[in-house]
Amino acid sequence: MTDNMETCGIIAEYNPFHNGHAYQAARVRARLGPNTGIIAVMSGDFVQRGGPAVCDKWTRALWAVEGGIDLVLELPVRHATASAERFGDGGVRLLQAAGIVRHIAFGAETSDLDALTSIAGLLADEPAQFKKHLAEKLSDGSGFAAARQQAVGAMLGAKTAALLRESNAILAVSYLVAMKRIRAGFKPLLIERKGPGEHGQAEGTFAPASHIRSVLLDAFAAREPHRALPLLACLPAGVLAGLFEAAFQARLGSFERLFPHALAALIAHDEPSLLAFPSLQPDLAMRLKNQAGDRSDPADAAGFVDRAATRAYPAARVRRALTDLYLGDLLTDAPDAPQVIHVLAFSRRGRYLLRLLKHHAALPVVTRSSDVFEMTGGPRLELEQSLRAADLYQLLVKGRTRADFDRTVGIL
Repeated sequence: MTDNMETCGIIAEYNPFHNGHAYQAARVRARLGPNTGIIAVMSGDFVQRGGPAVCDKWTRALWAVEGGIDLVLELPVRHATASAERFGDGGVRLLQAAGIVRHIAFGAETSDLDALTSIAGLLADEPAQFKKHLAEKLSDGSGFAAARQQAVGAMLGAKTAALLRESNAILAVSYLVAMKRIRAGFKPLLIERKGPGEHGQAEGTFAPASHIRSVLLDAFAAREPHRALPLLACLPAGVLAGLFEAAFQARLGSFERLFPHALAALIAHDEPSLLAFPSLQPDLAMRLKNQAGDRSDPADAAGFVDRAATRAYPAARVRRALTDLYLGDLLTDAPDAPQVIHVLAFSRRGRYLLRLLKHHAALPVVTRSSDVFEMTGGPRLELEQSLRAADLYQLLVKGRTRADFDRTVGIL
């Protein structure tokens, strides 16, 4: 632990880093002190909503450090591309393994930490009455997310349960559930979300990452890059410049780029072999397989996802399943818990945190991809999975494979 500095962990995607993320870091320091060290666990090259990140992990990590984060660690790909529960569990476990984190900060569409904590307690403990309500709702034909919300509502009230309709609140609950289950001693710090919701439009200097990506990709697809210039109000100038550079080089990551490869994999596998993929349950595998055989257009990723999605399997779940197919067997033998702490970038303050990390961490700390050759067992497997995922990302954005071996930790 640090003796003369508060430390706070954040779990994020920074896809890309925007003004809302900078606001969150600023609020953390406003509440804990200006010298607070902020450690972010960030998704790598593939993200939780399915598909590749808009830019590679090294670029996004450096943007985060430029925006106020001190130390950026990579969330293992098996957690980064999983459900909210596994995403949160992996991030919390990694922060706990760091051994130097006192607080954990997260955003949500509410300022009511007690309500989020109540939901998390119910989901972590799963008392018999809750399981009974959940089973009843599932037997009525509701999808899991809707059934869970209704079961929570039966126990805690509809107003509290309604928070499970909000994407950031769902992630906040996943962090609190993980903290309770593994007995992580972090002090939660709730930062109420500033600006529009996850699927909203820009409001002043704030915009959700999904809107930023959509505007950027649409503008360059139409060969009208000037249409993306208003994003300067919502992004640090260096981030927008980097996004424009990647766009002019046709190197922005998007689900549309991944989809033809995932469709090919879907067609190549028979139904039994599809069940080896972590996110493909039998009924979803059959639904995707049937959808692939129904004159699917490899240029119509959104249409395929919309047709395949159901109440039980919403669009994000379908995109994650297709992302798993693209990643191949990369995730099939992955351990449940993080095995290594992979450092992506750090600031001047982060350099001090890195020294502490190497002294206190419960897992090996890696600052060079080439360290994989010195590792064995779980740590080597996890770092190899990260390197393979990076290669698959580079293939999508017309980059060079094995490029991770040439990348060094970003230092600001």
